[in-house]
Amino acid sequence: MLKPTGRLIDLDWKDEPMEFGPPQEKRFSVHKARAMIEVEGFHIISVQDAGPYHYLINAAR
Repeated sequence: MLKPTGRLIDLDWKDEPMEFGPPQEKRFSVHKARAMIEVEGFHIISVQDAGPYHYLINAAR
């Protein structure tokens, strides 16, 4: 649940091969994650790298 002024933050694994983390077939690309968030009525505020293994999507209603 979010307050009307709340933000949705998605910190997720990059869809790249690496020796740890979830299997690559269970990861979402940034493009797919953005699409899944937008289809639920959110608009994307920003997308950025969050280190070598993760990305961060910031969204709001």
